[in-house]
Amino acid sequence: PPPPPPPPPPQTPMFASVYDLRSLGYMTPVKDQGNCGSCWAHANLGVVEARWKMLGTGTYDLSENNLANCKIFDGDACSGSCAHSYVAAYFANLTGPVNESADPYVPVPGSCLSKPRIGTVLDWREIPYDMNTMKQTLIDYGPFVISMNWDQAYYNTSNFTYYYNGSQPINHAVIVAGWDDNKVTAGGTGAWIIKNSWGAANGDGGYFYISYNDTKLGIGVGTSFFPTLTNTNTNEVSYHYSNGHWGSYGYGQNVAQYGLVKYSAFANQQIDRISTYVGGANSTVSFEIYDNFDGAALSGLLFSSVDLTCEWPGLYTWNIPAINVGKWNDFYIKVKYNSPGNTYPIPIELETAPKAPTIQSNVCWIGLTGTNNWLAIGANTSYKANLTIRAYTTPGPTTMLNCTSPVALNCG
Repeated sequence: PPPPPPPPPPQTPMFASVYDLRSLGYMTPVKDQGNCGSCWAHANLGVVEARWKMLGTGTYDLSENNLANCKIFDGDACSGSCAHSYVAAYFANLTGPVNESADPYVPVPGSCLSKPRIGTVLDWREIPYDMNTMKQTLIDYGPFVISMNWDQAYYNTSNFTYYYNGSQPINHAVIVAGWDDNKVTAGGTGAWIIKNSWGAANGDGGYFYISYNDTKLGIGVGTSFFPTLTNTNTNEVSYHYSNGHWGSYGYGQNVAQYGLVKYSAFANQQIDRISTYVGGANSTVSFEIYDNFDGAALSGLLFSSVDLTCEWPGLYTWNIPAINVGKWNDFYIKVKYNSPGNTYPIPIELETAPKAPTIQSNVCWIGLTGTNNWLAIGANTSYKANLTIRAYTTPGPTTMLNCTSPVALNCG
């Protein structure tokens, strides 16, 4: 018989020539960062506000002041450079977001004020600088944060267009709110619609258009968004040793690799969610929770997941059936990372991170097989880092078998 015909070539997605989230009613009002390098805070919270509107949860005005002053990295509120993964850490640590009215914005550094959260944002995604991916993300998830280089000399004040073709580093974070394939700029035809944070009197009602061909757009600290919102539980606790993601470990092999972390419940707890960072696109993650670990073998399986697909790098959080853990009992979370092409897939936070964490001892391990051959990492080893694996818990039943103290024998 004749050979089968070759598969058809991949189809290019068909998009409208213009897509503007303003016209769909999803964008919140433009704000003004003033004389303070807090563009990153305005951009990230503007993306969250718009996503919540898109999800139908209402219109919110979130506090840039709280994010800027409570951020999980070094520098004051007006330091203009940050990795957007540390905005994800602000959310993951259950610090915010909070209402603008609870912590109003002032364009000067201040102190971190502990205020009630009004939402729980436990997922964050980084997408590639790819036109089709960016357009589809705008349709599916709403706006996203992007980095750029701003130089006033490259801005056309008559039609609010911008095109930079130089090589200076990025210095500004903004929001992509749509596209216009017909918009003419100094860089050619076609532009992204950008929401800025310099007030509504600036540009086109606070917006401008940046050329598709801009040389620094999307280069540097990431192109990212926050896809989910979960109901806030003020009793929820994050068990973690790392503030965020700063580095990766691995064995230099393109195979599945493992991280293992130990936590001890400070009260009767109910494990509800598991969270970790994923460093590569098209990865899979699975995890297991155990009651015991003797330094080699895990025992007392409490939960096991299937392989979970992770399309993009970022922070992923999964709900699980409630697991009750008694006070002072230990529990162990093993995570398998399978990231094609990424030979160092295990996410960590090094002691050299911008806000150096306290590196722990005897609570983190990595492995190549996931069984009986674990390498300890931490303060008392040559590998001074914490794993970025979290457990989220809520109060568990009051009548449970508890250990008598944190150092009691047979505590899991």
